[in-house]
Amino acid sequence: MHYVALFFIDFAGVHACIQQEHMNQPPEQWLEQAKNFLLNRNFTIEEIAVHLGFASAGEFNAAFETEQGESPQAYRDRIPS
Repeated sequence: MHYVALFFIDFAGVHACIQQEHMNQPPEQWLEQAKNFLLNRNFTIEEIAVHLGFASAGEFNAAFETEQGESPQAYRDRIPS
């Protein structure tokens, strides 16, 4: 994860700031933000991942599943529309 953050610092400075913020946040803070974004079905999983500062949707999926016990898509599917 740290290597990815350095890559973003070199090539996309704006995302680097977001990435660093995510890395310094406790999981419950970004997880709550993620859950709120997942309620809005207009956002894709990829868009949510980028907004939260993850380097990829795959990284977001893995972190979300580790903390929540299910994938972002499974969480979203469980929530009534």
